[in-house]
Amino acid sequence: MNEVSVTKDTLKAIIQDLGGVPMTEEQLDAVLPAVQAHVAAMATLDEVDLSEVLPGHIFRVQPDG
Repeated sequence: MNEVSVTKDTLKAIIQDLGGVPMTEEQLDAVLPAVQAHVAAMATLDEVDLSEVLPGHIFRVQPDG
């Protein structure tokens, strides 16, 4: 699994890219652990084996009956 690190500077850059919501240093410090936890949880999805799962957009025609 690729290790993804979210720093306060990374968080500031993301916020700026998404419209620049003003946040104080204290607010950034408060939200950073939650963002890091979410990113870590999403990274675990890379380990899920989906080799036997068909894409959802494939339709199978059922025979009559």
